[in-house]
Amino acid sequence: MKYLYLIYENANREMIGKILLASKALNYGWKVVIGQKNFLRQRLKFLPRGIVVEKGMRKGMNKFTTEWKKTGHIVCMSDEEAITYVDDESYFSRNLDKNINKSVDYFLSIGPRHTSTLNKIIPKNKIIKIGNVKYDLYKKKNRDIFFRKSKKIKKLNNNFILITSRFGNVNQHLGRQIKTIKNKKYQNTSKELFYKFLNLPNKLNSSQKIYNKIIIRPHPSENFKTWEKQINNLKYAEVVYRDNVAEWILASSALIQNRCTTGLEAFLLDKKVISYGDDNSNDKIFKIFKSISLNANSERDFTKKFFLKKKINNKNQLDQILYNYKFNQKDASNIFINFINKIYKSNYETLNVNKSLNTTFIKKSFLLLIKSYLTKNSYNKYLIQKNGDTNLNNYVMYFDHLLKKNKFKYKYKINEISNEIYLIETT
Repeated sequence: MKYLYLIYENANREMIGKILLASKALNYGWKVVIGQKNFLRQRLKFLPRGIVVEKGMRKGMNKFTTEWKKTGHIVCMSDEEAITYVDDESYFSRNLDKNINKSVDYFLSIGPRHTSTLNKIIPKNKIIKIGNVKYDLYKKKNRDIFFRKSKKIKKLNNNFILITSRFGNVNQHLGRQIKTIKNKKYQNTSKELFYKFLNLPNKLNSSQKIYNKIIIRPHPSENFKTWEKQINNLKYAEVVYRDNVAEWILASSALIQNRCTTGLEAFLLDKKVISYGDDNSNDKIFKIFKSISLNANSERDFTKKFFLKKKINNKNQLDQILYNYKFNQKDASNIFINFINKIYKSNYETLNVNKSLNTTFIKKSFLLLIKSYLTKNSYNKYLIQKNGDTNLNNYVMYFDHLLKKNKFKYKYKINEISNEIYLIETT
């Protein structure tokens, strides 16, 4: 049997990309297990040998990957956080666990810049150029997967602007700053920009004639209460963190951001992107984000540029974007499926849901009871906030959409085999 294990952290951000991979893998006879990292990582040593795709390579991962390798799994590391890192030094200090290359078979690179960074400490034969899977869905041929939900959002909120905040490093949920950011200039600039963004809804009050509402979408690591308190007296503003951000971007009239991944996503979705607040940085990534945006440093700038159309005609700018985020026009999901089919090793183990999971793991009802109790703790409330909607059954419409598009001819079933771990297979 062929088992593919896909690990995610934030369902709102990552789940649809995992579903895209699962929908294509089913066509090649794979059984796919999708699980939230806090649950699936612990259980992989009990599951049949297969290909494991981890979502990140940060501190503490070496313990897991070593364990998985001993069990017989092929271990692949992707990196959901490799889009906006400041520089190589920051990436190595925050995104890579020490000696991780010894317990990992392959590192899946999301773009040429990421490849160049990894090449400095990872052997070239372990780096596989895949691309960013979720960006496959932003192509015109695929983005209709978001239309159903985005239309509902548009109907409910009418003409709104979307403000996305990326300041988990200064507005951290537990009230502490992230110590692993070595770039002090970046940290100090983030503080200044955060307070500019915090005051932005109030400043935009006089621009109410060009929109009906402001939706603020904080980073999942942020303290949402900081935002809620700030807009408490603004009837036209709301803090929302649910669904995939692409659906909110498509429904919005414009996106306001600063060096945020959502700016790139809005650009790829052909939506208007406004970059607010200039940090006067020489950072190449910041310059790229400015190049795909209308740049505004005041409420007057915003009002003026809200009505402008933005087109990127500069070939050098487009080449820079391709250098950082894409390899070519091929779908990353297809490259990935071809890769796992190539490295697959025969496995005769099978996953006996009724036997192995009920005897090896704590029963689901007990886990849910514990989880319910722990939600009283602020840290566990934060984890639930950050994890998003982890119920895979709520994503069936996306899965059906992708299977239909891939001309999938068989029936399938989804079983929750343990808490927040799902098995998808043909029937």
